[in-house]
Amino acid sequence: MVANTHYRQMLEIQLQIRYFLSLDEDKWEATSQKVSAYGCVEYLDKLETVKDHPTVKAGYREAEEQLKNYNQHIIAEIKQDRSNRKWYWFGTSFSSIAVEVSRGGEDLKTLYQLQSADMHGSWGLTFEVSNPKPGSLDFRGYPDKATMYAWAADSLDVATWTFVNIWNDVANAVGAPIVK
Repeated sequence: MVANTHYRQMLEIQLQIRYFLSLDEDKWEATSQKVSAYGCVEYLDKLETVKDHPTVKAGYREAEEQLKNYNQHIIAEIKQDRSNRKWYWFGTSFSSIAVEVSRGGEDLKTLYQLQSADMHGSWGLTFEVSNPKPGSLDFRGYPDKATMYAWAADSLDVATWTFVNIWNDVANAVGAPIVK
């Protein structure tokens, strides 16, 4: 399950990078500011209820100070977006952006939706957990060590492939060497 969560996060990063790189270069700086400000606003929103907790207090104050560095029109726009349930700097859902940035035969929307559904655990509960008697759940483990190692290797392979694609997207945009 942890690997699925990280894979979805990498996929979300790849989608955002592709979208960002699809913008005109003259919009990159302003968009970078918006991305950073969105992160700051989200951080403050999520931690508002615990902002005085000893482990959160310093980081919360730092984020409040950082927020002052952004153009206040951008902050107002972000707060308006969030009040309209637009949670991401790109203003749409990950499924929608996946359609926009898919290339050639790619179907990143379906890939994202499958990965997202798998990560939420309902499939795992359906296929990997049994209820042999009331009040108990048996979680399916690996059938054997060879399968455990194969699944781990497959997860590493998918993660590596995703990172290479992210690198190559950026490298192509800025004229850096790509990884083959």
